[in-house]
Amino acid sequence: MEFFNQSKEHKKSLPKRAYVPWNEIDDAILLRMHKCKIAKTRMVCFFERSVGAINSRIKKLTEEM
Repeated sequence: MEFFNQSKEHKKSLPKRAYVPWNEIDDAILLRMHKCKIAKTRMVCFFERSVGAINSRIKKLTEEM
């Protein structure tokens, strides 16, 4: 039962849009924010995703260019 409670708590701590696929509009906004040097903390709040998700997506998008 303890394991169940731990995993339930873990789910509560995930950002609202964790694991939701990125779309083209979000990608464009993210790249613009990155180019304008908007703070990652603001991006996290705007996209409702983790810092790791933001960093990974920026890396993926900038490597494709």
